[in-house]
Amino acid sequence: MRFGELLKTYRKAARMTQRDLGKAIGVTKDHVCRVENGSKPPSSRRLCEAIEKALGIPSGNLVQAAREQVASDAAEAALEAWERSTDRLPKHLWWEKNS
Repeated sequence: MRFGELLKTYRKAARMTQRDLGKAIGVTKDHVCRVENGSKPPSSRRLCEAIEKALGIPSGNLVQAAREQVASDAAEAALEAWERSTDRLPKHLWWEKNS
């Protein structure tokens, strides 16, 4: 589960609106919305810890989810970069890439 989906699940379980959570952690409702929908990554460990406290969830759950997402996103970006670089292979090596 992506960080934003996990955050939304925890927030709803706590019966908080995005506005309530934003107010509790010092960010706007729009900021919470962007994190939940994945258009903004979790910005810091401190913010994750504040969210955990506000939602009353075990310490470290969101921090770990954020770490996993960052690692996953970095791996995906590296793979995409590698694929773009192999698209520029000389023609005589092209068959090896596609075999």
